[in-house]
Amino acid sequence: VCTSRLVHARAPVPETAAAPMSAMIQRFRKAVGSSTPEPPPPVTTCDANDATGSISGHLWKERDVVKSWRQRYFRLENSILYYYIDDARAGADGIGPATKPRGTIYLSGCTVMREPARDPIVKGAPGPVGDVSAAPRSFPFSIRHPASPESTKLATDSEEATATWVAFLQRAAARSHLSGAGTATGLAPGAGVGVSSPGPASANGSRQSGFGGGGG
Repeated sequence: VCTSRLVHARAPVPETAAAPMSAMIQRFRKAVGSSTPEPPPPVTTCDANDATGSISGHLWKERDVVKSWRQRYFRLENSILYYYIDDARAGADGIGPATKPRGTIYLSGCTVMREPARDPIVKGAPGPVGDVSAAPRSFPFSIRHPASPESTKLATDSEEATATWVAFLQRAAARSHLSGAGTATGLAPGAGVGVSSPGPASANGSRQSGFGGGGG
């Protein structure tokens, strides 16, 4: 008995057909890569005025639930520290009396303390200016009220910037505590530290929901 078997050979793919497929893959990879947002720049400066005691600029703010850091724009006015989300990348441009802050931190009765330096929040950040051999670091500090175990954690990527922020906030907290200022809204001293989930809006539209949250 004679049997025969038919073998089907797979035809090679012409190079002209493979080229469009390769180009399509490259375009897809490029599109995916371009959709990844660039990380914000390191926080190394602030705008401080010794005469008025005011200070403003970007700070890193640690979120409470997921323990991640987000860059926000902060502004100290008297004994109240305001922070904003929408203008975090743009800086002070566009921030005016009508701009609603995301949250407020009442400094009366609060303690502002530096924390140990940590690994840089922005990966791949350069070292300190003028010292290319130094490893990059971030310099956190915390705002805490004795009536609560929670705190708000903030940071910059410059030891000098952190020292300036801490000095101005400590001065504002001490001044407001001695004078009794900073509680005109009727909130207890320190209320509003670490605003998390949206609470009731105040007269200026900011959110106040007590201590220790990190949603903002």
